[in-house]
Amino acid sequence: MVKIEAGNGDFDSLKVLAEKCLANYTLQKSNFKTKSKMKDFVAFFAVESGQKIGFISGYGEGQSMHIWLFGVMETKRRMGIGEALLAEFESFAKQKGYVEITTMTFNKYRGKLILSIKSGFDITGYKFLESKNNYGIELTKKIV
Repeated sequence: MVKIEAGNGDFDSLKVLAEKCLANYTLQKSNFKTKSKMKDFVAFFAVESGQKIGFISGYGEGQSMHIWLFGVMETKRRMGIGEALLAEFESFAKQKGYVEITTMTFNKYRGKLILSIKSGFDITGYKFLESKNNYGIELTKKIV
């Protein structure tokens, strides 16, 4: 059975899991420190038999709660874990009074894009990110 647990300041767990779940991704401690100081920063972990197998993290920005990082280990995908993490994140955002959830993804993360759309997110834009040399797909879900 999978449980969702909070673990806000756990850089090491987030780093290990993000780098396992996200293709060609390296989580820098300086980036984590910046994000973790943002309003209402939160991280949730999906835990199965004592092992962390997925995560979602984000922070508040105006009236939006933004998903910063989100992933599930490849062998555990398509089992409802991503949906459970999104539901926990949405519940947290509603509890804090946010009116929408925003996120950004890329074509290489098609699973996240499809899951987001199935979960009620709309594609609201795209922009070229020089740091990634790629287009980011912006998504938004109204939660009120």
